[in-house]
Amino acid sequence: MNKERTNYLLQQFADNQLTDAEAQELLLLFHEDNNSLFSEKIDTILNTRDKAPVAQSAHWQNMLTTITAIDKPKQIRPVIRYSIFRWVAAAAILILISVGTWLYFNQQHPVIANKNTIMHDILPGGNKATLTLANGEKIILNDRQNGTLASQGSTTITKVQDGKLQVASYTKQRATVQNSHILMVQTPVGGTYQVTLPDGTRVWLNAASSIRFPSVFAASERRVEITGEAYFEVAKKIEGSKAEGKRIPFIVTTNNQQVEVLGTHFNINAYTDEKAIKTTLLEGSVKVSQPNASSPLERAGVRLQPGQQSIITGNTIKVENADTEAAIAWKNNLFRFKDAELKTIMRQLSRWYDIEVAYSDINADGHLTGYISRDVPLSRVLKMLQETSDLNFSVTGRQVTVTHN
Repeated sequence: MNKERTNYLLQQFADNQLTDAEAQELLLLFHEDNNSLFSEKIDTILNTRDKAPVAQSAHWQNMLTTITAIDKPKQIRPVIRYSIFRWVAAAAILILISVGTWLYFNQQHPVIANKNTIMHDILPGGNKATLTLANGEKIILNDRQNGTLASQGSTTITKVQDGKLQVASYTKQRATVQNSHILMVQTPVGGTYQVTLPDGTRVWLNAASSIRFPSVFAASERRVEITGEAYFEVAKKIEGSKAEGKRIPFIVTTNNQQVEVLGTHFNINAYTDEKAIKTTLLEGSVKVSQPNASSPLERAGVRLQPGQQSIITGNTIKVENADTEAAIAWKNNLFRFKDAELKTIMRQLSRWYDIEVAYSDINADGHLTGYISRDVPLSRVLKMLQETSDLNFSVTGRQVTVTHN
């Protein structure tokens, strides 16, 4: 990293003179750099500002007002007059950059901060899911204590900790029509859950998603079905001896797609309210196809390499390079937008916060870039969007109405 450039960008931030392009550059530098080194650079800038009266900077005073709502670290004593200001300034920079609340619209107009306070607070989602057994019995996982929940033939289903379910088979016998049971784990709007399948494959379910799978996998293939969004870390399985056996394929089906893998990490976004089904590969190799497509090309499918993403729209498959961090940000408890449409962002917020969104006399084609934690109340997210755009958000019950200021 160029030290002079970094110092310049931080100084521009401190002086409230960052352009949109410079803000994005500073974000990228922070995420690539060592955080302690960044802290040293911030400290250098603040050393020069300690000599100036606090009241001379309306920009820092505005930051002070914003930060007062945040719990200050314990055991901090105001040794000198400006030590509190020093902490506030550093906190403002680190919060805006590392937590990811520095958001901006890619538009050439001044930011208009709305002064209205969003009073209604809606909490973020969490670990919530329902397990459906083969006989139709439903178990609400977030209501149960850790431990064994049920048995399905030779398979035991255990809640190992909050947000994690393990399905394990304790027999070497392969599945048949007679001894396998179909199970389903489903997350509601505002829910997420991690499931370990009978073969050791780990699956993370995003909000409003589900996975159906057998209690014991068949000898020739491992097949599951999902809706919504899921991230997979597929366990490698070999039929027969390691020396002579062949790998057992793992197949994931959605409403209009089939993904075949041997052992890999990938994400599938197949929400029905999105424009396309997106499969993003992080490790290994996958084959994406449309078995029911009319075109032989789509039925044959495409093979992805790490860092690539397939996009299925209707009966068309295309492959492009992917922003893998953005694709799996939800798994890391983040919203990460890169030139994303406002409506796309609001759909993500709707699933996580269980809200309805209405647009009033607004062009929702604006694009947004930024990082937001999924672990904060809705009011915090809306406030950041509101203060960094010309938008206004009003909340009535669980409905959010988006208007222009």
